Amino acid sequence: MRPVRAWVVGGVLALMCVACDPASPSPVEEGAQAASSPSPTADLFDSIGLTCDGRKTEVDAGRVQAAPDGVHLVVENTADTELTLEWTHSSSGEPVPSGSSELVLPIPPGRATVTCHAGSGGYDPSGTAAVAFQVAPADGWIEPSTNCLGGLTSSTTIDYVDGATGVRNPVASMTRHAPPGAEVLPVGYRTETDMQVGMLLDGRLIEVAAYRPDGVGGWLVVRRTECSD
Repeated sequence: MRPVRAWVVGGVLALMCVACDPASPSPVEEGAQAASSPSPTADLFDSIGLTCDGRKTEVDAGRVQAAPDGVHLVVENTADTELTLEWTHSSSGEPVPSGSSELVLPIPPGRATVTCHAGSGGYDPSGTAAVAFQVAPADGWIEPSTNCLGGLTSSTTIDYVDGATGVRNPVASMTRHAPPGAEVLPVGYRTETDMQVGMLLDGRLIEVAAYRPDGVGGWLVVRRTECSD
């Protein structure tokens, strides 16, 4: 079990996990060994169509170009009930209503696998076929993961009381405590409800902070991961 520390400062509850282990593989990754790999020379599309019925999942393209806010999918659920869509690195899946819908998902660049099933996260993927496709990175993409020399990180998760306000410019805010020579810039995908900012030093990300809107034009840092070495 990971060691967790908790404290309250100024009405803010913070949880720290020290020397955390890397995230465990998702059920989609574990159950998609048989998914065929897309051709690296396939046409590149700005969205991908997905059809699923709870037993079989199909995509209409082998490669998709990620947008700055994520991978765009047009989903056709032919079942008579809501299904759950899981993808590479997902933790709990995304509900998909019966019929047609559109999703934007934070699927990282590279080989991705997706599958639909009738159930919530934590299902047994052995009975549900996954399908693979390739995600090309968005322009300027930077993977939002720290790269620490000793491999050790500390992670802090923060909750706020109602009415808490954040910073107007997360990049400028992080720059104020950056060491000499470090560059602070957006990393990963950005949406109206999610932003990540990273600190780059000597070609390595040494800190990544995740932000959520405060509802009044600012951004609250809700998770911070930084190198411990």
